[in-house]
Amino acid sequence: MTDELIGAIRNALDRGSSLEQAVQSLINAGYGQLEVNEAAKSFTQSATSISHTIVVPKSLPPSKPEVKPSPPSISKPFVPSTPLFSSPKQIHPASSISVIQPPVRNPEEVNKERKQTIAMLLAILILILGIIILVLMFKDQLLKLIS
Repeated sequence: MTDELIGAIRNALDRGSSLEQAVQSLINAGYGQLEVNEAAKSFTQSATSISHTIVVPKSLPPSKPEVKPSPPSISKPFVPSTPLFSSPKQIHPASSISVIQPPVRNPEEVNKERKQTIAMLLAILILILGIIILVLMFKDQLLKLIS
């Protein structure tokens, strides 16, 4: 388990995350805090041991290059606490819909407008009925006029 956590921390550090971010991400992913902290200690110890190493003079014969084994596979995927790529914000349908309320109107004004509309429609109706009556009364003269 510790090897998996060390591999996950190494992966996070290689991607540019800080050690604290990597630790917090693993804890958020469900790993135990003590186990994650133990795995993180190996990185802090290796960092302090590197800073205290003695520089070897060039006169010594070169040593064989070390072959580092590849990190073991991780059973749980590494989930960074901050996204690696900026993604568009998801819009929640309920929060993005704004209901536009019609303006509040005075009921007296509404009634007055309705009465005016009804009066205009009645005037048009009377005019049409008058034209129909006139056409029926003078149909013979209208037919002679047209023909």
